[in-house]
Amino acid sequence: MAYRGDKVYTGDEKIVIGFDIGTTMSAASYSHLSKGAYPVVEMFPTLALYDGSRCVACGEEALNYDSADDHEQMAKWFKLHMHPASLKDWTVNIPPLPNGISIQRVYQDIMDYMLKNTQSHFEKKVVNGASIWRRNRNSMTFIFAIPNAWGHSQQQTLRQAAIDAGLFPSSKADSLVRFVTEGEASVHFVSVYGSMRHWLSVGSTFGVVDAGGSTTDSTLYTCTQVSLGIVLKEASMSECVQAAGVNVDDVLGQVLQARLANSRFGDKDNIKAMVEEFEKKTKRLFNGNTNKNVIKFGGSRDTDRNLGILKGQISLSKEEVLATFKPVSENIVNSIRRLISSKRPQYLLLVGGFGESPYLRSELSRIFGSQGIEVITVEQPTKKAAAEGAVVWYLRNMVKTRIARETYGTDVNCIYNQLRHNERSDQVYTAPDGLTRISGVFDPWVEKGTPVEDGFTYTVGYLTTWPKEAHSKPSLGVKEVQVYKWEADTIPLWVLQKNRSLMPGFHYICTVQADLSHLVPHGLAVEKGPKGKYWKLDYQIAVTLPIGGAQLQARLQWYEKGILKQGPATTILEFN
Repeated sequence: MAYRGDKVYTGDEKIVIGFDIGTTMSAASYSHLSKGAYPVVEMFPTLALYDGSRCVACGEEALNYDSADDHEQMAKWFKLHMHPASLKDWTVNIPPLPNGISIQRVYQDIMDYMLKNTQSHFEKKVVNGASIWRRNRNSMTFIFAIPNAWGHSQQQTLRQAAIDAGLFPSSKADSLVRFVTEGEASVHFVSVYGSMRHWLSVGSTFGVVDAGGSTTDSTLYTCTQVSLGIVLKEASMSECVQAAGVNVDDVLGQVLQARLANSRFGDKDNIKAMVEEFEKKTKRLFNGNTNKNVIKFGGSRDTDRNLGILKGQISLSKEEVLATFKPVSENIVNSIRRLISSKRPQYLLLVGGFGESPYLRSELSRIFGSQGIEVITVEQPTKKAAAEGAVVWYLRNMVKTRIARETYGTDVNCIYNQLRHNERSDQVYTAPDGLTRISGVFDPWVEKGTPVEDGFTYTVGYLTTWPKEAHSKPSLGVKEVQVYKWEADTIPLWVLQKNRSLMPGFHYICTVQADLSHLVPHGLAVEKGPKGKYWKLDYQIAVTLPIGGAQLQARLQWYEKGILKQGPATTILEFN
């Protein structure tokens, strides 16, 4: 079943492609925006095989690649290398990247592979698909579904990888790429394939839990409109924990290594084969009650009854399998408890590949059902709900308000206040306008937990002064504004230490650069201060912050004769 829009599309013809590059599986969804076209989803294993610096296979081809070359290295679970430090709360054995291959390069190769396969599928399934693809190739919009906890740094890596893969040129990146959180993509998927319309009403609150490969993304929504189209707002800060399908696999590997140590079955290849077979069958069937769980990994001669191995099959007790699931499910449960701590929902909608686990479903139903919260699943397979949900999100974005997960801001030179700034009184200076100022103070733009409207832009007002030492106007260069984030609840006064280094706990996001040179003819004014005349320049920098998957963008603003003017600004990201 494919999504059918409830409104007639009246815009220009174009193709929209949604990419969900997961930890173990990736998917692409597309929609040909013309009369009567629907999204289609394809899935690929998230693998890339390298021979030195050369990518020899991706996806299904990498999985089935037959080679005896020991120099070839597989990039597997590479998404875990992208997770921010705040998300890495699990000690997972992350496979290293191939020697000399960057995470951006792996994403580039995966995107190239996915685009080629999407094109092939499109041309086979759509009437006149080849000509339609060629006609729309240069205007395609790409939407990437990303974990709730990913921010500007991860977006920039994906953006550059997409440019390098040829998805779009850098000159068109701002208009042809979008990012949506996996939680938000999932709620759009559920709105199409779930029973939401039967119980959703104005004021009702529900949670969406997307349990995937490496993360579980949970978001709480309140409905504010249904009659003229569903409108939702986030009801609390979204959650994202590194607890999902690969964590179960990783724990199983540790269990097997301990059990099979010092035996001929405890080598790397046998353990790998057992974990892969477990992931394909046992993990997907386990409901918490099966006493004997069998994993087939070898042939009829592979037997060791003392180890529970008979004819190439190893038996795991219920307790052993529970040991792989329990830490993960407990982490997910605790994340949901944090999500709903301030507002209790009526429903929890469970989606994602790991969300199809019978054990996880039963645990969530048992724990939250006792609190009067109904856990709902979707009949449609949800393994890659984010890929199709990303396209649905583009077509009919329902979420109009999101909650900031961090505090964003910059450093400013503010007017000195003896009570607040006394500890740095030795760094006070007097500006040309006669005001006493101090630097290094944190100016929060959006505070953690604040509701942010869709399309919200924060406008930063700047006043720059220079002594008027000559009759000629000063030459204006590039103004740089550093953007920082703070993840804790209590916001500190200072962002920079006395030596201008970053205070502990702050994270540098990017630098916004704005060229002020063209403000010279009309933006400068001469004022009179205590020490004589000085030049004054008033201007603004408007910043769209990376909240809810939005891209961090900026522009320069100023007034000419009472009329607001705008100019470009760029964001520069420094990788540490």
